[in-house]
Amino acid sequence: PLSPQDFSILYILQLPEEIKAIPDLLRLFLEFSNYIVEVALQYNEFKHIKASEIACAATLLSLQGIKSSIIPSQGQVRYTLLKNVESLNISSVKIVSIESLMMTKLRRQFSDNLEEIHRNFDPCGIVYETFSDPPSLL
Repeated sequence: PLSPQDFSILYILQLPEEIKAIPDLLRLFLEFSNYIVEVALQYNEFKHIKASEIACAATLLSLQGIKSSIIPSQGQVRYTLLKNVESLNISSVKIVSIESLMMTKLRRQFSDNLEEIHRNFDPCGIVYETFSDPPSLL
């Protein structure tokens, strides 16, 4: 069966062309999304959730914090991705709920804030905002 990481690739291919045109950005985004999946799968709450749903929620969560100069309309990208997954008979309401649970678990694991995760994947702050208390993540 397909793993969440396999689905992550499929969802990332749904991102706007300007993102897909930058291989380093796409690689970083995929690594971050897969990291979120790996952290989530440590928790029992995610063990019975479909791989496709875990991947979609991780993809949405990894969108948060990306600089607006790279994705000017994160809300539109998010909306489009959720609409695309609904066409695959995946509930966007369920995805948002899973995303919220992932955020809670990540906050618990990285108690100060999620800037630490961004710093690990993007130490120079090229893709992700570098702020001490990201409002979109806390």
